[in-house]
Amino acid sequence: MSSLLEAVALFLENYSTFSSCPKENLKLFFEQAKIPSISMCNYLGHLNLYMHCPEHCYVMALIYVERLISNFKKNIFDNISLHKLFLISLSIAVKFSEDKYCTNSYYAKVGGIPTKDFNNLEQSFLMLLDFNLYISYENYENFIDIIVSTAHSKNRQNYTTKENVHITHEIVLNCAPA
Repeated sequence: MSSLLEAVALFLENYSTFSSCPKENLKLFFEQAKIPSISMCNYLGHLNLYMHCPEHCYVMALIYVERLISNFKKNIFDNISLHKLFLISLSIAVKFSEDKYCTNSYYAKVGGIPTKDFNNLEQSFLMLLDFNLYISYENYENFIDIIVSTAHSKNRQNYTTKENVHITHEIVLNCAPA
């Protein structure tokens, strides 16, 4: 797994340690029945292996999760629901940025959830974001800085630096509203 994906996993794990909200309607969209038996780092490795997403999609997915949280000024997930939330966010990022992507049934199978649940979660996620998927170049660059900073603050060796992150700038430019 690339150092960027490891940094994304660390960022997500860091997010979940601050997330201890009571059961609320928004959180119910992403609730899991049981604690996933796979770490976030291993889960991202699994998603990377089977979803074949470019690395910029992982950054985009994080930005979407951040938007969702900032739209509601509270955490709407916890370490139990984080896997499902990120799966949905990642699939949306792929569909928005790539010409070729897989079906929802395939993504649901890879993520370990029923297709019907996946479809409902995707629709809810998009509605909660008000279908705002555009990411500016500046927002993308700032988020890369945050991810790299988080990885370095945890004193992990061999994590990425901004200089060696393969950032796909064209994605931001190609998706700009006309």
